Amino acid sequence: MTAPYSLNGHCRDPRPRLAVAGDALVLTDPNEGLVRVSLEELRTIEVEGTRYNVLAIGGRSLVR
Repeated sequence: MTAPYSLNGHCRDPRPRLAVAGDALVLTDPNEGLVRVSLEELRTIEVEGTRYNVLAIGGRSLVR
């Protein structure tokens, strides 16, 4: 998880970016100078159809 980032400014401004590397989810955290790597599945969400894209919109999440 990262601290909130502003969506104002240019598209090339430093903001978190997501990528998948093998079985890992990789998240950049420019404000902290970190690349965070998650190798653990925290939870799953069942969906209908074949989903191939995801969009996260604001807010915070707690995984319990």
